Amino acid sequence: MNFIKKNMALIVPSVIMLVAIILIVLSIMINSTVKKGMDSSFNLARKVDVQIRKTPSQRQAKIEQEYQDKHEADKKKIESLVKASSLRELISYDVFPEPRDSSRQIFKDFGDKYQKAIEELLEKMNAGDAPSQKELDIASSVTNGRNRSRRSDSSAVDPIEDAICKKRASQIRVYAAPDVFSWYNVWKEYRFAGQDDAVKKCWDSQIAFWVYEDIADTIASMNADSKSVFDSPVKKLVGISFTHSVGKSDGRMSDSDTPTYVTSDSSVGIGEQAWTNRKCDKFIDVIHFSVSFIVAADKVSELMKELCSEKSSIFKGWSGKDAPKDYKHNQITILSCNIAPVIRDSASNQRYRYGSSAVVKWTAVCEYVFLRDTYDVIKPKQIKELFEQDK
Repeated sequence: MNFIKKNMALIVPSVIMLVAIILIVLSIMINSTVKKGMDSSFNLARKVDVQIRKTPSQRQAKIEQEYQDKHEADKKKIESLVKASSLRELISYDVFPEPRDSSRQIFKDFGDKYQKAIEELLEKMNAGDAPSQKELDIASSVTNGRNRSRRSDSSAVDPIEDAICKKRASQIRVYAAPDVFSWYNVWKEYRFAGQDDAVKKCWDSQIAFWVYEDIADTIASMNADSKSVFDSPVKKLVGISFTHSVGKSDGRMSDSDTPTYVTSDSSVGIGEQAWTNRKCDKFIDVIHFSVSFIVAADKVSELMKELCSEKSSIFKGWSGKDAPKDYKHNQITILSCNIAPVIRDSASNQRYRYGSSAVVKWTAVCEYVFLRDTYDVIKPKQIKELFEQDK
């Protein structure tokens, strides 16, 4: 006790200092704990805030469903348009997928209808051919034993012949004759050689006609505002072929101009390796064709655009008896093309008058696509078997 009393002055400050140290240590520990708790609470609050911001509203599910429904509607619309692209009128509804009866008359009727359909395409284009040499000879009163010499200079042009040629050009919008459609001649000179052969000819010529029809529609659209060849953008349909590139010769196309299905990656038919890499498969059928025009030099790009544009067609079902419906199709892709000068006084052009504007010969190799899901129902069995498409 005496010790405590004697050292009271030292003990009291020491106790106070010890208590102060303990309080400071406890304060530091408590502050650290509180700080950690505050940091944890802050982080949690921040996470909650982020989640709140990310959490969809109650209407989000409905909005998303509406969005997906629109995509589904677009998908169905596209599928419908694609299918409609191969819904086309037939020359005859008595032949495909197999003849209604065994009569040869069915094929004769097909041929007659085919020729009439080609003639209607020519009427749609307001097309005609240049005057024949016989017409010119008669008009010029030239005897059969007399031949006029022709020079490349303009002074060699017979004024009467020139007047007749100009008159013809003023009466039509484009030069095109039935012979430019080779299948016209096939049916004009057709002789029955068995039902299988006849059905195949009908099918090949039907495929060709759909291409002919699109080319005629292209020309009719391009020349819609013209009054004659002189002011028409498209002056002449030089030729159409499924077996070779036209434009090198202005002569009559081969009678055996059969559309060939592209069934492999190798060059086929016209010999054009397609950059599209499309070929026949379980979804589509693919053919190639070549077409050549004489066209105003400043209208080439417009012609290319129109050739590949959407075309209209009327479809009455594969029976031909359904209510007619308007459909759109767009089946042509240009694979390659070239432009060549037109020698107006050459033998192939001496009876044609194109007007004063610059003209060129534009030739293209094109691809044509059919949707099998749409038109396989009318494809003859022998065609399916020939290309192993019986599935």
